[in-house]
Amino acid sequence: MTAPPSSPGEPSSGRYALSAAMSRVLGSGIGMLLVRFGNMGLGLLVVVILARGLGTETYGAYAFAFAVAQLLALPATMGMPTLVLRETARASTDARLPTGLIGWAFILTLMIGTFLVLICYALSQLFGIDIGGETLLLPAAALVATLMGLLALGNAVINGVRRPLYASLSDALVRPALFLAFIPLALAASPPTAQAAMAAHIAALLLAAIATYVGAGLFLRYLRKKGHQLDRSRTVGSWLRSLLPLSLSTGISVLNRRLDILMVGLFVGPGPVALYAVANQIASLAVVGQTIVNSQLSPRLAGALARKDKAASQRLVAFAALASTGLSLGALGGIVVLGGWAINVLFGPDYSDALPILLILAASQLVTSTLGPTALCLNMGGLERLTLRASIIGTLLNIVINLPLVLTLGPAGAALGTLIAQSVMQLLMMRSVRDHLSLDTTIRTVGLLVTPRTKKG
Repeated sequence: MTAPPSSPGEPSSGRYALSAAMSRVLGSGIGMLLVRFGNMGLGLLVVVILARGLGTETYGAYAFAFAVAQLLALPATMGMPTLVLRETARASTDARLPTGLIGWAFILTLMIGTFLVLICYALSQLFGIDIGGETLLLPAAALVATLMGLLALGNAVINGVRRPLYASLSDALVRPALFLAFIPLALAASPPTAQAAMAAHIAALLLAAIATYVGAGLFLRYLRKKGHQLDRSRTVGSWLRSLLPLSLSTGISVLNRRLDILMVGLFVGPGPVALYAVANQIASLAVVGQTIVNSQLSPRLAGALARKDKAASQRLVAFAALASTGLSLGALGGIVVLGGWAINVLFGPDYSDALPILLILAASQLVTSTLGPTALCLNMGGLERLTLRASIIGTLLNIVINLPLVLTLGPAGAALGTLIAQSVMQLLMMRSVRDHLSLDTTIRTVGLLVTPRTKKG
């Protein structure tokens, strides 16, 4: 097939290769956006049905067990999905497929996960350790953690061979859709239990993981036919050295996201956990617009920083601060006006006490938004170590202040602790951006977007 003719003086092959590449990027970006919105909708639907079907106490036990599962996933994976993604991407550029690393990571995750399940089962049976009065919920959480790790590994392989859209499908759409299909079976028991809900999630995770590995195998087989060579070498020493910083970074991120629910569950009880989980689910919807803005801004900001174009970088940061603050302010206003009504309609009157928690979480998002895209600036400027340092300090502060606040104020105290810790973390990163990149990330720079540029001459 011959290529379409190009304009005079323009190589046709380069022109159409660039056009095809741009089309792939655009298509992938739109697809990822649709997947994200689909994931949000399915996630909200799952929470609504579980919260109403299980009731506050039982749903709180389930939400706490899932937070424990996310915490147990840290030792189960040890940052291996990130390592597999990075090494697979590097190897694929040299027409290699690191099957040695993929197999090693799979076996190690499976072994660690099996050990965690056995330990949690022994704790529940020998010492009577339970969650919300249900003794099998702890080992079920360990099994969820193991399957989550295996699913993440499979997605990392697919993402590593440059198929990010396909890599996102199983966890973002397939898993919650299957979970949604299995929930009626879990709620059929009288009374419904958190263990039954967790069993439904386990079934969904297992099927999603199987689908992921089938897809990964097909992609690897396709690349093998295209000439990629299998790399069965195992440099376990270097892999283990790489896992330490990856595990630390991943662990800090998970702790920052789940520490509040864990604290509430440990020191207050499953009922307040349910209230916090509902408020957190609604509050998470408010950050979608900011995530989209940052995803579009990232490559532009990285390019401007690489060119050392301070003016362009500052204008991009100012735009991000304006968009983020505007979206957060709109979300907070919407929650003030409609939050109570939305909670009652979606979740029922038993969850009406989630409104104060939701208001604090929305206020936290607004405060951090006014300080701007600090982490984005540091990461795009090659200063990830400063982001990690601020995250560690924020997490430690969160642990210290959450305990007295939770004991005093319950779940509202956990939300307040999150606000304080996130604000301090943002302030630290804001200072690092100012000192190392000479940029002001705060909302006060919005004037740069309306100040007319001076004409030369």
